[in-house]
Amino acid sequence: MKLIDLLKNVSSDTLIGIWNIDNKREKCPTPQTYQKACNIPWSKIRNIVDYEILCINVNDKNGGLFVRIYDKERLQRSINNSDLAKKIKELK
Repeated sequence: MKLIDLLKNVSSDTLIGIWNIDNKREKCPTPQTYQKACNIPWSKIRNIVDYEILCINVNDKNGGLFVRIYDKERLQRSINNSDLAKKIKELK
């Protein structure tokens, strides 16, 4: 499931904290930084709406959704590059 699919199907009053695990500089959202689905700024999610959802958890403190996302294409490229590096190493 992609992030855009989740955002289309949740209520506009649902609290959501989004964590892009591919971005090493981005910190895990705290319960205070969760936003309602209708209030998430487009500038924050425009580059990540096509990312795949890794998991969704319900936050105990505020009842919001904690969503971890990742770039599936980037992960596949990384796996392919790792496999290629192993094959090159075996040939040497």
